Amino acid sequence: MLLKIISLFSTAWQFIKSNKTRFFVEIALAVCSAGISWGVTKLTSGKDLKACQDERLAMLEEARHNQATIEAIKYAGIISNLQTQITQANEKNLLQRQKNASDTIRRLSELEAMRAINAHIRQPSGNEGVRPKR
Repeated sequence: MLLKIISLFSTAWQFIKSNKTRFFVEIALAVCSAGISWGVTKLTSGKDLKACQDERLAMLEEARHNQATIEAIKYAGIISNLQTQITQANEKNLLQRQKNASDTIRRLSELEAMRAINAHIRQPSGNEGVRPKR
């Protein structure tokens, strides 16, 4: 394995020695083309990158706005359902209070009627000891 690598290097060295001018011209052209490519990229990609970043920020802002709208609709529905449940519970509570008040009034009316009858029965009348005729 090591011998193969050494032989590869020696073959490359022989090629470079036999074609020095061609080799250095190709190296120079490769370095120049790399430099030109880097320069063009440096001059244009900054503008492209800034445009891409601006577009990305605009898209993120739009997505954030859309998400906020979706969540607002979702939570408005949840709040509406909860508000309906609260209203129904309040109505049920009010009906129960009205029923309790009505029952209390009815009981008091019955109690007052019984007290009035008892008071009438216990009233001293002129014919005590005499039973009324049936």
